Amino acid sequence: MTTANWILAPSGRWTARDKVGNAAVGAFVFTYVNKTRTPKSTAQDPAGLTLNTNPIQLDSAGEAQVYWQTDEYYTIEIYSVNKLNPSVPFELIYTEDNYPVTAAGSGGDITIVQSFPNLIRNPQFTLWGNDDLLKSDTATTMNRIGVSTECAQDWFIVRNNTNALLSCSRQQFAPGQTDVPGNPIYFLNFQTISTGAGGEQSKALVQDFYSVTTLQNQPVSFGFWARSISSTTITASFSQYFGSGGSPSASVTGIGQISCALTSDWQFFSRSTTINTINGKNIGTNGDDRLRFNIEFQLNINFNVDIVNVEFHNSSSLPTNFPYLTVNDQQKLTDHLVTNSTFKTGDLKTTIRPYADDGWLIFDDSTFGSNFSGATHADSNTIYLFQLIWNQIPSSLCTIYNSNGTIGTRGADAITDFNADKRLDLPRSVGRVLVSAGISSDVNITPYPLGTYLGVQKTTLIAANLPPHTHETYAIGLGTSDNKASATNPGNTPLINGETGTGATLGLNSTPVSIMQPTLYVNVMIKI
Repeated sequence: MTTANWILAPSGRWTARDKVGNAAVGAFVFTYVNKTRTPKSTAQDPAGLTLNTNPIQLDSAGEAQVYWQTDEYYTIEIYSVNKLNPSVPFELIYTEDNYPVTAAGSGGDITIVQSFPNLIRNPQFTLWGNDDLLKSDTATTMNRIGVSTECAQDWFIVRNNTNALLSCSRQQFAPGQTDVPGNPIYFLNFQTISTGAGGEQSKALVQDFYSVTTLQNQPVSFGFWARSISSTTITASFSQYFGSGGSPSASVTGIGQISCALTSDWQFFSRSTTINTINGKNIGTNGDDRLRFNIEFQLNINFNVDIVNVEFHNSSSLPTNFPYLTVNDQQKLTDHLVTNSTFKTGDLKTTIRPYADDGWLIFDDSTFGSNFSGATHADSNTIYLFQLIWNQIPSSLCTIYNSNGTIGTRGADAITDFNADKRLDLPRSVGRVLVSAGISSDVNITPYPLGTYLGVQKTTLIAANLPPHTHETYAIGLGTSDNKASATNPGNTPLINGETGTGATLGLNSTPVSIMQPTLYVNVMIKI
């Protein structure tokens, strides 16, 4: 083995990339005698004194030090590490025979077997809301939808006005269904409750990809399954929004648009296209530009549509099978923001910024509710926070109001009140120190229920606040004694010589005393 000639090929340090073009970090390279399954070694040094393991695992740059024997070619197979499921560590990227051929114009026989990943987040609408994500309850239906409302995690319903009443819900497939491949558990249902006064110019289910440079001038393909109990046509396309601030270019819409005539049976719709180049365009300065995937619905009419298995790939064709992921894997992929992966509905965080992050409210003692509630924070995305506070904190601490602002009463449940456009108080927090609620093991700590607010910054002391004590006072009078007041002489009559004692009444200062601990004031946010 050590007498063979060894070469570095095709460069000084051997490297591999996956089909997407990323370094194949942690990938495994299996080496065989050419066009066989007989293992064949590679070396770490030009003399072949130290052999590599077989397979070779690439480092954090997708590289390894590999010297190849020149007596005959290799067959190599490269497998990526499945980062989402460590229990299945190998996923074939490609194979190549006749390796390494280094002559100009020649090369091995490469067979690519890896498909592009699905870029859609939450493609089967598995995740719904920010807490109890897989729980099926009334909160999985939303019918107080504003001009931009998150329905399923990372999916938004957008429209230009709120004239029509809409309903969006997560529905469940019957066990063992075979109509739609890819083992979906849930699908999204979107329908009109009433068309309202019309005037609709847009109404769509969307997912955003930041920024507008995403996949520009590159081939893409997309597809989804859909059905409708009525004769409904929906369209799907991409749009490029160049953001706000400065002088951004106008949006480009209708990229790769496909029209889909739905029936009551599940059907698959797909399209391949190329995302427009952004050459010559101006991007805004506020950092909110994006590529948007749109599923658009008919305007000013009633419809009832079901959708599932949405996919979007950076390739000119779709994979043969829907790229199914387990529920756990889907959760990992949608945990792309710290606000979603770390915090849950009802969590608090502090900041010195004067505004709330997306998915948060400033904890400001105001009211919140649906888009139609008239609350300070009128946002249908607050439905889960509304449900949490309604269930956990009594109305004596968090008052409920009717949509006209008058004090109301709580109805059958939180979702009923939310859908009735009632407003709910946020727990009182401004100017207050946050303290753990509940019963302490210390008997000297008074227990208080969740949401209780109490205390003052200053107080005026009264005699009852003071411990027993004495004062020494002097009376004005005749005699040669100390002239001290006594219990029988409060100090307003002369003392007899030699009489002493205590008991004079003194006036108390009525100025309030500060009892506030050293404090730093910051803004507090609550997760919706």
